[in-house]
Amino acid sequence: GKSSIADRSKLDDEPMGDALYFGAKGFLDYSKQNLNSIPMGAYSGQAIGGRPVLILWAHNNKIKFIPEVVGLMTSVTDLRLHDNKIDKLPVEFGNLASVRRLWLNNNILEACPDCLGRLTTLEMLALSNNPFKELCTGIGRLLRLSDLLLDGLELIVPPREIIVRGPKRIVDYLSRVHAAREACEQVLEGEDPDFAMDEVMLHKWDTQAQEKQINDPDYWRKRYVNVTSEGMVQFSTKQGGTKTEVGMLQECEYEEIDDLKGVNYKAFRLVWDKDRKKKVHMVAGSTGDGGRDKVKAAFDLTRHKGCVLVLQHLGLVKMPLEVLRMAQLVQLDLTSNMVHALPKLNFYSLEELVLDYNHFTLVPRTIYEDLTAIRVLSLIENPIVRLPTDLGQMPNIVELRMNVQFTLVSPPTIVLTHKKQLRFLRHLNLAEKTGAMELEDFDLNTLPREIGGRWDEHPEYHNMVALSLRQNKIVEIDQGVDKWVKLTALDCSENRLGRLPMMIGVLLNLVDLKLSSRQFL
Repeated sequence: GKSSIADRSKLDDEPMGDALYFGAKGFLDYSKQNLNSIPMGAYSGQAIGGRPVLILWAHNNKIKFIPEVVGLMTSVTDLRLHDNKIDKLPVEFGNLASVRRLWLNNNILEACPDCLGRLTTLEMLALSNNPFKELCTGIGRLLRLSDLLLDGLELIVPPREIIVRGPKRIVDYLSRVHAAREACEQVLEGEDPDFAMDEVMLHKWDTQAQEKQINDPDYWRKRYVNVTSEGMVQFSTKQGGTKTEVGMLQECEYEEIDDLKGVNYKAFRLVWDKDRKKKVHMVAGSTGDGGRDKVKAAFDLTRHKGCVLVLQHLGLVKMPLEVLRMAQLVQLDLTSNMVHALPKLNFYSLEELVLDYNHFTLVPRTIYEDLTAIRVLSLIENPIVRLPTDLGQMPNIVELRMNVQFTLVSPPTIVLTHKKQLRFLRHLNLAEKTGAMELEDFDLNTLPREIGGRWDEHPEYHNMVALSLRQNKIVEIDQGVDKWVKLTALDCSENRLGRLPMMIGVLLNLVDLKLSSRQFL
């Protein structure tokens, strides 16, 4: 091939800013020489007298293979490999610790190389016109990246609505996805990022003063729990050193442990991270002999706290493909996007799903059919018409967040105002199965549409045989009563009725009617 010394005649084919490279120390030019590989002397610097290569041009050749020794080029800042036939990069490519500008465009890369995520000094990256369809999430670690060239790529990851917002938004998005994916992969491999285990070691308390602190719940409030790599649980007022922070204690409750015979340990049932309301168990105490000990009662510090993904205010119109692959997610927040539907979800560990401020008109079936671990579901500010009663039968749900919406017809506004929607749905769902509807203490002032004015639209309640409206604020019961032909028991006590329902006489099967003693006075 030709000499590696820069040929000034090439300036006619290069951008004018690159004229500064010619004659610069550490500059090596192998471009446009019909090469099948980069000469080995380039990697060691021997091609320029043993000096480190700072700028390497090897573009417009026929290069197919980049060897592992490329990792020796730790000083290179500008690297041009575009317009070649490179189909993959070695892992060692990630050792280029100084590279700031990298051209990989117009190659045949089968996948976006994961090693790019280790090139944290990158400011410009050109990936245009390659056949891969997904950016590697490691690009989310390139916080200095300000110029990312993606022309000619038919990308499905990240979503187009992220790509069009430019490099900074792409990096921010992929950074969140990358962190969550790594945490999920740790769980998948049995490496819980929060070190949940069956037994952990704890510092014992050596002095009487420390032992007194153990018995004082206030001592534990707002203290950090730390777990070392050896499984040593430590408590401190702030995150320290190389310890793995587990979380800040919010509340604690003193409790004796009876089954630890012969060991003077006290237990605290701790509640931390009040937003998650996650109870955990921790043991601390003293045997009087100092040192360390293993205590089997210290367990379940948390549940994979790291498997959390927050994708707020990104303009997403559907669930991203890369998110659907994270089966180990525990929390997912898609607040303030434009999502209106969900595909079938397989998040078997998902405990909290936040879909606030999106475009849902229906609650997706996959939520109540497939997300069996859900504890908290938030649907605030969505134009939903009706909350399905199946939400009330989700096995682990404890909180259903929904605000009053002009589009929402069920549950009634008063139920949402008093945050009783989950209990309301559970009772309706039970009525669908048993025919017995219990709507007690919901502050209702009118009949719910399901058994009132819209009875004909809800055949699931047409077999209703018992109805309790006890402890509400209902003034009259008229609409729909004549349709309750199978009703045998009706409890209207403790309401504000001024008279009996006008059509109650047509309920020929009614044998049990309950009214308050002073109901019509």
